[in-house]
Amino acid sequence: MSNIFSVICPTDCSVSIVPALPAQTDCIVPSRSEIDMIIFRGSAVGPTDMSMAADWVAKIDNTEALGAKMKYLIGIGTMAAPEDTTQTGPRDKEIIVSRLYTLVFTISNITSAVTYDFLRKLQCGNILPNIYYTDLGGFMYGQVAASGPDNGIEIASVSVAMPKDAGKEGHNKAILTIKWSSKVDPDRVINPLTI
Repeated sequence: MSNIFSVICPTDCSVSIVPALPAQTDCIVPSRSEIDMIIFRGSAVGPTDMSMAADWVAKIDNTEALGAKMKYLIGIGTMAAPEDTTQTGPRDKEIIVSRLYTLVFTISNITSAVTYDFLRKLQCGNILPNIYYTDLGGFMYGQVAASGPDNGIEIASVSVAMPKDAGKEGHNKAILTIKWSSKVDPDRVINPLTI
């Protein structure tokens, strides 16, 4: 499991410190959770600090054809609760050793030949770019490195389906299913992008 995010989990049973919380936790501040964009990292490294807009300036270019620049897709995405892998220890204590995350992302605008070909390349199955994703709540998710570039989430698999629905409601679309493993959810920053 290579997705080690900024939360450090205890390595043994002797540590059971409960971390801090805000002083008031009963205040409801709605934040929309729908995933609206996925950014695919190219062969170049990620931003030095993914929370800084200036660090993204020359990183994203959907028209660059050599694969060095990052590409992005806009759509509608969901991510259900992860599947936990647990280990049972003495006295029936269970610990979570890994979580499998699954992001399902639907793209409704696949009329462009370039978009269609990009998705078909992902269908090959052996192209596994690191990703970042954003939500309508104004957050960006990825991996914040302690030092060096923030290189995104290392994915385990990507599957692309382009189903054909019947009737007036049927339209061309692509459904991406992206999976990765980690012990905790990805790091989160305020989304600095305006795309």
